[in-house]
Amino acid sequence: MVGEVKADSNKWDTLGGKIENLEQYAIELIQNKEVSIDVVARNSSYSTWVEDLKEFRQLRANVQRFPQQFGRFLDGEVVP
Repeated sequence: MVGEVKADSNKWDTLGGKIENLEQYAIELIQNKEVSIDVVARNSSYSTWVEDLKEFRQLRANVQRFPQQFGRFLDGEVVP
């Protein structure tokens, strides 16, 4: 079980890095005015993605706290 949690964590870390790279690339394009103003419009797919990303990061932060709070269960020290 612990191995699975660590493997999932590694996948999330890899995915998170790719998302951060994409986010940085998008920010650079916007700052350099290399995209249409429609991209940053209120209900554009990019603006929706940015909002979804904020929610994802909040959820991810909550999930990351879970193993710290219940690590002994995951390590097999406590049998439910």
